[in-house]
Order: sequence, then structure tokens, then C-alpha cells
Amino acid sequence: MVKIGPSGRRLTADDLHPGDEIELGSYLPTRAEIVEFASRWDPQPHHIDIEASRGGYFGDVIASGVHTLAIYQRLSVESALARWDVLAGVMLREVRLPAPVRPDRVLTGRIVVLEVDLGHPDRGRVVKEGVLLDPDGREVLRLVDESLIWRRGARR
Repeated sequence: MVKIGPSGRRLTADDLHPGDEIELGSYLPTRAEIVEFASRWDPQPHHIDIEASRGGYFGDVIASGVHTLAIYQRLSVESALARWDVLAGVMLREVRLPAPVRPDRVLTGRIVVLEVDLGHPDRGRVVKEGVLLDPDGREVLRLVDESLIWRRGARR
């Protein structure tokens, strides 16, 4: 488990190591939130039409993939990134949505640091794997992403 830096100091790339694991906490996407988000950003019937979706393949509305990514991002920031000295996210890759996010079911997850490249004097490249799980332990999201994290003493 990665530790949070001393009071007043964010973690730098130098503080992170492959294998560090961060629990993401939990989030409850409601039916109303799923419909509201999708109405604005992904207005497909299986995301916004409650009646039609009840007779469809999923049996109810499901969160869009963009919404699922947004939930993951919020949990990531609250649990880790707000405590890291982040310069920027630079890449999302290997994004998988193996099961739907259903309404009113709590999601949990974790981040695992896969790589830390300290080859630059000012910043490190940190590669992380993220997972979101439904209450039955099924993965609803798995991704790998890369961020640039300031190195100790290098932030301007």
C-alpha cells in the first residue's frame, strides 16, 4: 500500500514504486445519474430510456463507458492523485469495459503502480493499472494509464 507524504508534501515520482497499490474507495451511480450523464454525453437508448431498456438486452439502463471512466477518474483523484504531485496525464491505453455498470450498485476499485521511469531530472513517467469492480466482484473497467509526476524538488 502506498503511503501518503508527510503533512504538506505531495508524493513525487521518487516516492512511487512498482507494486504500490491504492484502494479507490467506493461510488454509487444512481439510475437518475446514469440517465442524466448519458442524456448530455452519450444519449443512446440503453443509457437514457428506462422503459425501452427494461425490455432490452441489459434489462435496465446502464452507465456509458464515458461515465464509467469519469467515475474511475473521480475515485482516482480522491484516493491518490490529489496527494501526488501530478504534472499531467499523458495516455490512456488498454481500456476495457468487460461488464456493464448497473444503477444503484456500489463500485469499488484499486490502482496498482506498474512502472516508474525516473529517466528525466524533473519528472517521472508513472504507469498505473486501474480496476473498477461491481458488488459481485466483476470487473466493469480495467485500464492502463500514464502520468507525468514531478520529481522531488523539481516542481517550478
